[in-house]
Amino acid sequence: MNKGYALDLEMWCTKTKDDRDDPDIVSVGLVDLEGESEYYTLVRPFKKKKEVPTFMKELLNLPEEEMWNAPMFPKIYYELIGEGALIGDLYTWGNYDDKALRHCCRKHGTPYMFKVKDFQEHIATLTNIRRNLALSDLLELFSLKEEGTKHNALDDAKSLKKLILYFNANEKECVHAIRKKCYKTELAQLQERYKDVIDNVK
Repeated sequence: MNKGYALDLEMWCTKTKDDRDDPDIVSVGLVDLEGESEYYTLVRPFKKKKEVPTFMKELLNLPEEEMWNAPMFPKIYYELIGEGALIGDLYTWGNYDDKALRHCCRKHGTPYMFKVKDFQEHIATLTNIRRNLALSDLLELFSLKEEGTKHNALDDAKSLKKLILYFNANEKECVHAIRKKCYKTELAQLQERYKDVIDNVK
């Protein structure tokens, strides 16, 4: 595997579709896959302060004043470059982080030069399972401890690093285990859906 990093971003969020279409980054976690270096920062999402949505407060539990006092995206962009984010691949879980990076680069006029790779899509391709696989479920499946607090960008990046390293070292066994788990889940769902029919047949 090339030089790489596990990347997790947390975004300004409400329950509306507009925020999903144009996600503004509020925190960044970056972890070196080969070493011990880590990078974490809050990001001020807008020049003008807004009231933080209740949904976001409950989901992310970010320190609001620290977020509003944090640098805006252009400064973070160059800090990421300084951390080596252009040298290697940036591995994310799902494609939403890449969408947020592209949006913020367009919004702030910074060139998009990152090499983002969706590790969730990589696993889906290898297993031929096209359903949303939760990072936490796969960590549990492989008896890997989830790091820290969910929806903390640095902790989630650390959890993703654990999965990437374990999966790459045990690819064949992991693919088999994921397929087995998903097929069992689908079978149980089918049995529940057609419970009355099955009971009548008996």
